[in-house]
Amino acid sequence: RVKRAVTGAMSLASRSGNANLASKRAETALERGDFGEAEDLLKTLVEDFKAQPSAKGRYAKALLMLASAQWRQQKAPEARENAEAARVLLTDPKQAPELAECLDLLGSIAIQEEDAAGAVRFFGEAIEALEKTRRQDPAISTGLQRRYSAALRKQGDFERATQAIEPAVRLTGQQHGQDDI
Repeated sequence: RVKRAVTGAMSLASRSGNANLASKRAETALERGDFGEAEDLLKTLVEDFKAQPSAKGRYAKALLMLASAQWRQQKAPEARENAEAARVLLTDPKQAPELAECLDLLGSIAIQEEDAAGAVRFFGEAIEALEKTRRQDPAISTGLQRRYSAALRKQGDFERATQAIEPAVRLTGQQHGQDDI
């Protein structure tokens, strides 16, 4: 039994090391814009993590990265499916930044599919998730507020769109000075 347990633990450690290497290679491929290669690497990672109940957080992150790679290749249905799967797994409060990123992606997909109501819902939820994080990147917050406002305008809700853009204007003013607005 001990030999079997040690062999199992070594196998898991080896898979985990391979997963870390594959994850880094996928992130590098995403950064350099090779979305096809990133997608292939991430599909393998997703399958590896899916089989490991203890890797729920890494599985969610791999699904989100896969959805992002697919989105950038104009594969909206696949991207939506993987982003939705990631969203279900991103329940830990520590994962609020990843949840916000996931919801932002779903909002962008909804905009492309001309679903303004869905986009408004996703962007609104993304803003709520982002507000729960300790350190907010002003550029990310501003971009998200702008996309939320644009979705509201597409929906015909100009008053809420104006209100939604105000935090982005404030953040930009704080970041770059009032003259740059």
